[in-house]
Amino acid sequence: MKRGYTALEYRSIARRLKQARAGISLSSDFIVGFPGETDGDFEATLKLAGDIGFDASFSFLYSPRPGTARRRAARPDPARCEAAAAQRLQAQLEAQSRSISERMVGRSSVCSSKVPRRRIPTSSRAAPATIMS
Repeated sequence: MKRGYTALEYRSIARRLKQARAGISLSSDFIVGFPGETDGDFEATLKLAGDIGFDASFSFLYSPRPGTARRRAARPDPARCEAAAAQRLQAQLEAQSRSISERMVGRSSVCSSKVPRRRIPTSSRAAPATIMS
């Protein structure tokens, strides 16, 4: 994919965000099976996702779009099972998210919400909340 950054730059951005704001939540989306993706590329994606520790993420199978150059790209390994890879990635992402959520049990956090077209009394905005299991 045509990304404007490398994995190293992405890690650096995540590290700086975490340094600037402790406890920040990070999320991302991943596409599995992009034409040209090798097993090594996929393993690097798993490592990146694990290193950063996303709170929430989703993975999707690549689907070709009409008129794009990648639609015409050949698959490097037609026997490779992208669905199994996507399931493996999603299982890792869900385990990471569950682990992060479990560490929050019993903690108090400031929460706020935005409800469309309904006025929320000032006293209920940004009220501390205790995470319960």
